[in-house]
Amino acid sequence: MIIEILSDSTKRKDRAEKIHNYRKLDSLQDYVLVAQDCQRVETYSRSQSWDLALFTQEDDSFSFESVGLNLTLAEIYQDVEFDG
Repeated sequence: MIIEILSDSTKRKDRAEKIHNYRKLDSLQDYVLVAQDCQRVETYSRSQSWDLALFTQEDDSFSFESVGLNLTLAEIYQDVEFDG
């Protein structure tokens, strides 16, 4: 599993170039992108043919069977305050 925090300067590269290269890693099962400016998590899983799954609602939940992890968006962003 690879988890990356998106930034304005790298998010385009993380979403395009990196996922293309990471998919070639036989051991990689999940690639996760976490936004830092809003509640948004993007997941790509080998078991789902690397299709994008997008989570934006606080009660959205997702699991990563490769590492036995179940989370909600609220848990990821607990105690995070956004500008605005």
